Amino acid sequence: MPSAAPGQEGYVFDPYAPEFAENPYPTYQWMRDEAPVYHQPQMNFWMLTRYEDVCQAHNDPIVFSSSAGPMIERMPHASKLLIGKDNPEHGVAKRMMTKVFSRDRMGSLAGFIREKAAAILEECYDKHGADGEFDVVSEFTVQLPLAVISEFLGIPEDRRQEIHDLSNIYVVRETGADLSKQNEARMKLWQIYHQITQERRKEPKDDPISLLLAVEETDENGVVHRVSDEDVAHRFLEMGFAGHETVAKAIPNAAMALQRFPEQRAKVAANPAAVSHKLTQEILRFDPPSQLQGRLTMREVTLHGVTIPAD
Repeated sequence: MPSAAPGQEGYVFDPYAPEFAENPYPTYQWMRDEAPVYHQPQMNFWMLTRYEDVCQAHNDPIVFSSSAGPMIERMPHASKLLIGKDNPEHGVAKRMMTKVFSRDRMGSLAGFIREKAAAILEECYDKHGADGEFDVVSEFTVQLPLAVISEFLGIPEDRRQEIHDLSNIYVVRETGADLSKQNEARMKLWQIYHQITQERRKEPKDDPISLLLAVEETDENGVVHRVSDEDVAHRFLEMGFAGHETVAKAIPNAAMALQRFPEQRAKVAANPAAVSHKLTQEILRFDPPSQLQGRLTMREVTLHGVTIPAD
């Protein structure tokens, strides 16, 4: 348990404290009201919590760079990832990805997602019965995104569970934790995607990995960019992580919210097709699976009378 609550003497914010993970919103409220630019002295980072400040940091890469990655700790490999690039490199890489992920290709997954979701729920029904309870996280929300993103990327069946297990290790963050296990898991994940990429280079298929290997993009200076096997492996390392880790957290967040607000659940149940998109957007706003986004200050900046030094 923390020695002090937000606002009390001796309070030091711990981003990895279990009680913060369980309910971060009172801490955010205190920070927005009393400490909109909060300095964490032990880990030496600054935290912005007001909407306008967060938007400014996201939209001003000259001052707030993505080059150290989205975590609180610096990611030494961040520059290899799309989320660790600033423009113009980010723009080139993003346009290349956009050429692969067309609306039609994304839409083609809808039927598979519905069928897979129904099949998993049917398995839960068979196992627990109509009136039984089941673990939404382990029995549904972990299984569905893993199957969907793996199907989309063309990940072989015999590698999917390994990717999921390594992703779980990669995202664990605890106070004082040894990050060597996370770094080892990231490297193993990258090696898996790199091996698959090399296989697609030799024998292309109709999947995003093969398509991205063939993409070219010309930048504003007329330079033609192509992706290496290493770049493709990093792109799909990101997608594999984001595709099933964040979704696997968003779905139980939605289930908990609908449990807390039965009147909203009744509206969804009455007409799910009409409200599904709005429900998704509201859940992402109300209780997002990703709570923190890191940035690196490229020069000194002052907000609300507090000066954040260049990093």
